[in-house]
Amino acid sequence: MRRQTITAIAQLILATLVFISAGIASAQAKKVACIGDSITAPANGWCRHLGTKLGSGYTTQTFGVSATTLLKNVGQPAYTTSNQYKPSQDYAPNIVVIMLGTNDSMPRNWNAGKDHFVSDYEELIDSYTSLPSKPMVILNTVPPASNDNMFSISGMIIEEEINPLIKQIAMTKMCPVADVWAEFGGDVTKLDSFDGVHPGDAGHMGIANAVAKTIMSPVIPGGAAGASGSAGAAGGGGSASGAGGSGQAGAGATPGATAGVGGASMAAAAGASANPGGSSAAATAGRSATPGATTTAPTTPPRSPVGAAGVAAPASTAGSTGSAVNPVVTTSTSTTVPAEPESEGGCRAAGNASSESGAAAALLLLLGFVIRRRKLEWS
Repeated sequence: MRRQTITAIAQLILATLVFISAGIASAQAKKVACIGDSITAPANGWCRHLGTKLGSGYTTQTFGVSATTLLKNVGQPAYTTSNQYKPSQDYAPNIVVIMLGTNDSMPRNWNAGKDHFVSDYEELIDSYTSLPSKPMVILNTVPPASNDNMFSISGMIIEEEINPLIKQIAMTKMCPVADVWAEFGGDVTKLDSFDGVHPGDAGHMGIANAVAKTIMSPVIPGGAAGASGSAGAAGGGGSASGAGGSGQAGAGATPGATAGVGGASMAAAAGASANPGGSSAAATAGRSATPGATTTAPTTPPRSPVGAAGVAAPASTAGSTGSAVNPVVTTSTSTTVPAEPESEGGCRAAGNASSESGAAAALLLLLGFVIRRRKLEWS
């Protein structure tokens, strides 16, 4: 009877520790906040696909809001004035992915505010890196867009002006870049878009793929991903991999594609077929709108209502560890980036901490060994 009681107690302890271990592993899942406009807003868009690609160690949530810009004070609502800006900070993310700039390319917005695009972007970055969760901030280049879409979005301004500035900002703020524009080779037809701006499902998958590769191997323009580990050791070599996005980006990246980084989406999708997730527009063009259509943009481009509130995307167990993307680098001398930023204004790499769950597993093994020894002694 005594042996049975002791065995039952041991089994109860083991079961309790298993639950504790599972809880620790769950608590360590990295939270990814996806920031953007109507390209980011759909609940079933690229942010959800990203959660599936990253696997169970991550959970993603979209905070995209349709019709928003990165630029402030240009007439169209800036993302920082949206109803998802504060929730995205309250989420206490470990990783923040910003994809804004598509709506900024409208000539009326760009001409009014391009002189403060850099300062507005840096201010947005700082607002996230200063959070208590100290997230790594990833900058997406803006996806390609047609030059004759109904929204007056300018694919040329995106490619020639906005994306180069995003890369410049990424280098200055030491932020990894997800080169969404390069993921599609600058070819808008690969977006699977019905209106020349908003991606179809294949386009959302492509964006998710570019971001997932960057999270797994964060690369800063002019630098390479650091080695994995909670300390974020500085890395060397162009494609050195920072597993789980845990290394602080280092120096010496290999020059890559000539694309600009990912951006957010535009004012509104056409008609009923506009972006799901609350981003459909009151645009006059209907479901039959096609990429590259010569629809004349109205004086005041149609805007969709505010995008749907961020919807948590369940993380799948299937992880994907793609290789690092290679953003365009300058000829400036590369320097090794410290494991932690020197000021709150810079970006940092978020570690894929698993030490607690590993310790719990080791404790389970140790406890099992001790119980086995005790049982042998009592017998």
